[in-house]
Amino acid sequence: MFATGLRTRQFNAVSGAMDAFGAASVGRNGHIDINASYDVVRRTIQTFSSPAAGSLMVNGKYEVGGIIPFGTAYPFVRDRSINTVQKLAGKKIATFDYDRSQAVLAQKIGAQPVSADITSFAGKFNNGSVDLIAAPAAAYRPLELHRGLGSNGTIHRFPLVMLSYQLILDKSKFPEGFGIKSRQYWAGQFDRALALITKAERDIPKSAWSEVSDQIMTDYTVLLRESRITAAEQGLYDKQGLKIIKRVRCSVNPADAECSSSSENWN
Repeated sequence: MFATGLRTRQFNAVSGAMDAFGAASVGRNGHIDINASYDVVRRTIQTFSSPAAGSLMVNGKYEVGGIIPFGTAYPFVRDRSINTVQKLAGKKIATFDYDRSQAVLAQKIGAQPVSADITSFAGKFNNGSVDLIAAPAAAYRPLELHRGLGSNGTIHRFPLVMLSYQLILDKSKFPEGFGIKSRQYWAGQFDRALALITKAERDIPKSAWSEVSDQIMTDYTVLLRESRITAAEQGLYDKQGLKIIKRVRCSVNPADAECSSSSENWN
């Protein structure tokens, strides 16, 4: 199967940690540096695609056969005045049933989680059943999310999750050594995938986007980190996976304060 890390986490929790809230985001000067964040994604994929990580990519009969970036999940809101963490309180947010960490985030901000799945979340947004969804730019046109945005909505340019697409194999059906070769092949497709992501974001009208202030950016970043750690403590995210990704984040931006903290340094 080929699906987002949100879906494949049940088959491999270590690689699935890539799709945890803010796991790949790099903050610099009060803003999230998207280019640096994609560098974290790239380096994490390279780490997981190396021979040294081979055992981590196998879970029972399942093996991760490849990982590529799928784009940044941004907050789409029907009312652009919902532009702070505090203003999300009481609002209805679509949360996927199979990703319980989304409910953790909703609870932290006092929002109302509304059960949805990949087939229904866009419809709920477009018809006004929910106030906010998280979606990548690639979903904008095919799911007609402009209908939900209308004239009063917006896409806040803040990365909630750097999404990945992961290939899961039944290793018993492939020859020995196929998994590592497959992972390295897909790691080599990174730039091609990123070009498609960049094009999808560029194709969204500029008027649909809203920039986020430094203070709001900081508030969101803290919220995502706290939610990520809470979800890990509840067993919803893999601690080893998050620890590896933090190490990669700090190799990209060693000056970040989190790099000298003990957060996410689980034993």
